Amino acid sequence: MVPTKVIGPPFESLGDPQRGISLRPMRDADADYRLLSKWLSDERVLEWVEGRDQPYPLERVIAKYSPRVLKQEAVAPCFILLDGVPVGYLQYYPV
Repeated sequence: MVPTKVIGPPFESLGDPQRGISLRPMRDADADYRLLSKWLSDERVLEWVEGRDQPYPLERVIAKYSPRVLKQEAVAPCFILLDGVPVGYLQYYPV
């Protein structure tokens, strides 16, 4: 499905990315896809996301998330940072 309106984060980063909690859009970069793949292949995460038997290898992450990162879908993927270190994932979209 093609979104009627393509959206993306209206910011480069939110908060001071080196101090405290901040938010930054996911980038079309190997490191971001690899990090998300690592998280989405962790059994502790999968228990809450897709189920323990549904890991996300790098290829699956790229296939699912690159259209979002490239603003081809109406979902804006972001990383939550703590003192500049990614500690979580957040996405938003119009309802």
